[in-house]
Amino acid sequence: MAYINIAMAGDPDDPLLTLFLISSCQTTYYSVWEKPGKEKRHLLKENVEKARQDQVDASEQFNR
Repeated sequence: MAYINIAMAGDPDDPLLTLFLISSCQTTYYSVWEKPGKEKRHLLKENVEKARQDQVDASEQFNR
């Protein structure tokens, strides 16, 4: 695993640095879940289902 020295990488407000760090974190996240057999599409499906349920819950809360 490669470690990044942010002090040497440049400006911490640099959008390219931010994009790199976010994308590498996502890649690591999905790689970790693939080892026990959970693929990216399953994780994304679960996220969509949870978001839909959260929308239903919020709608019910506002309609009370």
